Amino acid sequence: MGGELKEYSTSTVSWILAIQSFVLVFGGIIVGPLFDILGPKPLLIPGILLLIIGVMTTSVASEYYQFILAQGICTGLGGSLIFNTTVGALSTWFVKRRATAVGIMTSGAAIGGTILPIIFRRIEAAHGFSQGVRAVGYLLAGLSVFVCFAISSRTKPPGWKHANFYQTYVKPFRWLPYTTVTAAVFFVYFGAYIPLNYVPQYARNEAQFSSTMASYLASVQNGASTIGRIVPGILADRLGRYNVFTVCTVIAGILTLTLWIPANSHAVVIAYAALYGLFAGPTMSLFVAMIGEIVPVQHVGARLGATSAVVSFASLCGVPLAGGLLGANHDKYWAMAVFSALCMFMAAFLAFLTKLMVTDRQWRSVK
Repeated sequence: MGGELKEYSTSTVSWILAIQSFVLVFGGIIVGPLFDILGPKPLLIPGILLLIIGVMTTSVASEYYQFILAQGICTGLGGSLIFNTTVGALSTWFVKRRATAVGIMTSGAAIGGTILPIIFRRIEAAHGFSQGVRAVGYLLAGLSVFVCFAISSRTKPPGWKHANFYQTYVKPFRWLPYTTVTAAVFFVYFGAYIPLNYVPQYARNEAQFSSTMASYLASVQNGASTIGRIVPGILADRLGRYNVFTVCTVIAGILTLTLWIPANSHAVVIAYAALYGLFAGPTMSLFVAMIGEIVPVQHVGARLGATSAVVSFASLCGVPLAGGLLGANHDKYWAMAVFSALCMFMAAFLAFLTKLMVTDRQWRSVK
């Protein structure tokens, strides 16, 4: 995409991914209740079609608005249908081991984030941007066939019924624990994606990485995140979902302050990328089990959708805001790193506060 949009600034190009993330997450406000009504299959098939169409049209895009429509909106909407449906279906099958199940499921995103950039870079170097994107699209299309057959729900969908906006989207927030856990997820999404998006750029500009080596840092982050989603998920089912989320979020913030800000060598940058992926990974997957733990199973889809609607604005604004901080500080990265860490600390505080509320202030409880 860099060659096709080389006349645009990094901040402007980042809005494409920000819009994609916003649509993916905000789509949960519609997909969640639809899942509770229709079940998974009527949502998975159109989601897969939109995802593949978005990827394939991205391969032939050349103008900024075309990338917005293809990658930002079409791919984002398809991803929202697939992700929210899959999470909703999984939550109906698991209760005691829900965090483990969600961790294993979301590790697929981390594995994809590790492998797909390498595949794309190799094919792009040999055959160009369009062929690299199409190769990823063909791979996703093949894997999607398995998804259609593998995903099902334990509960039988009731079919179409009258939707009550107040009952679905407003009333849940009158219960304070649900509001605070949603706020915790909001701050995670506000801060956690900043290092994931800007560390490769930092490596090129401040640590003398080559462009190729810097691009592989995304694979390092996602590779570590694979472990960071599975192992903490297993621990969360034994030690408490809120406990593990709080600890991992605090560690991710500390790593950002102590490793990213002073990093000036290849070894330190790579170590930070790996460790951050390890501890930030569970912060973006455990929230599904955290919400599922405090709401009735028949309302999981709608509650996750309502949370997604709030969190989507963090996905939209977090990375571009970090870009603004970068420009305001004369291309110095310390301000965005501090902002990211503060967001993670706030998320940890709100998650711990939620735990205290749902356990009657038993701070040592397994929750």
